[in-house]
Amino acid sequence: MKNFIFVVILLVSVVEIAECGRYLQHRRRCPEKCSKRVAFVCGTDGRAFLNMCVFKREQCKNSQLKLRNYGPCEEVYAIIEGSHFQPLCTADNENHSSKQFLDIHACITRKYKQVKWYGGYCDTKTPLRFPTKPKGLLDCPDVYDPVCGSDDETYSNQCVFDKQNYIFAGKLSVKWHGYCRSVYSVVVGLEEEFQLVCASDGNTYSSLVAVQIAKCQNYRLRVVSHGPCKERE
Repeated sequence: MKNFIFVVILLVSVVEIAECGRYLQHRRRCPEKCSKRVAFVCGTDGRAFLNMCVFKREQCKNSQLKLRNYGPCEEVYAIIEGSHFQPLCTADNENHSSKQFLDIHACITRKYKQVKWYGGYCDTKTPLRFPTKPKGLLDCPDVYDPVCGSDDETYSNQCVFDKQNYIFAGKLSVKWHGYCRSVYSVVVGLEEEFQLVCASDGNTYSSLVAVQIAKCQNYRLRVVSHGPCKERE
């Protein structure tokens, strides 16, 4: 009888330990709190996540969510006014929307990749046709430094914006440096009111992603405060 009771107690203990182990494993896999450390990752739902912890927390709510790539999501680069859409495949079979984005991605992640081929994604057997630049944009440099116009359109750089503003007889103005909200999805893991940030160059950027990208061209750039920059008196 004593042996039977001992076996029952032992089995109950094993079950409780197993349940506890599953709970702790769930806690590790599904973090409740995440830091605000900027280390962007992109999910298969097309959203950018502030860091891997935030991604895993969201993944617990949606089992279909997978990691697409490290760094910010790149769909935005294909639909920005004046930017190039020239998809390519890297040696590790990752897709990128352009060589321009690949360079920015390498700057942010500090991982440089060899291009396998240009003219299509890794699973594309035939080259894709790319949209060509409008004639009025041919004189602008092929530099990615996006600005958001008062027409809620994102332009690949100030030159492209200035040309469009000339067409509109100077009625446009720059809302901020970075993408417009209509183009760039909000970074998961940041409160809505903290999306706009003010950088040390005195410009307002649409998000931390925009600052990270701009920092690739100006390594001294840093975030001064959350929210738009105050107007200079």
